[in-house]
Amino acid sequence: MARVGNIVKPRVGAGIVLAAALVSGCGGGHHAAAPPVAPSGGSGSTSTAPPTTAPSHPRPHRSAHHGPPAGAGNLQSAALVDAATAAWVHVSSSLPVGDVSFTCRGVTGPGVGERSCTVGGGTVATTLAPNGTAYVSGDAAGLHGAGLGPHVAARLSGRWIAIGLHSSSYAVVSRDLTINGLLTDIRLSGDLRMDPARRLDGQRVLGVTGTATGPSGPSGRATLWVSDDDHPLPVAWTGAGTMNFTGWGQAASIQAPAAAVPLRQAT
Repeated sequence: MARVGNIVKPRVGAGIVLAAALVSGCGGGHHAAAPPVAPSGGSGSTSTAPPTTAPSHPRPHRSAHHGPPAGAGNLQSAALVDAATAAWVHVSSSLPVGDVSFTCRGVTGPGVGERSCTVGGGTVATTLAPNGTAYVSGDAAGLHGAGLGPHVAARLSGRWIAIGLHSSSYAVVSRDLTINGLLTDIRLSGDLRMDPARRLDGQRVLGVTGTATGPSGPSGRATLWVSDDDHPLPVAWTGAGTMNFTGWGQAASIQAPAAAVPLRQAT
């Protein structure tokens, strides 16, 4: 999809920046800086599952005529409420992180998700399983491209690493794998404005442009494109990179990888 809207670097969790979790245990990264993590201690392969319910927001009042609500704020709110109700979405993205580009495909759901990315000529993958544990894996090229030193990347190549809820790396890995995290990331704030209707991949969409929020606060302008119909849903998010959303409401079977090694043992 061609880029539209203003250019801004989006907030990206370590569901994309895989090395953010591994570097915290292994040391010696060389590329992207990790987003902040929740302070906690220890690591493990099992944990209590995180909440799976989407945040509750009242749906904007609709006028008697059919179509999406009027106004940028109302349109965004309606689209995010409908998205939370759908609970599942398939996401493809191309996002720069520092001098590294991640091209990813995956599925996000209520408290679970998985994603596979290409980076540095290799692949990395993340899974947030129903048991509440996060898992990361990749080949040597992908792990090195994601930020690990070559020797650490080679040692961890092909292994699934389990990161428990109480690990300091957990929040970084799981951040944008759940529907709650995704919807928080794409929500725009500040002075919202409507963009003219257009077609993206043959679908008529309306744009809401506003301020994207990064880990350290406002990070520039971005546009959320939503379907132009009675029940608008996000279609794309554009800024420094792009995220495309398809298959709303189509659930996926996500399972914990077999033979995963707890992060503390792997490092």
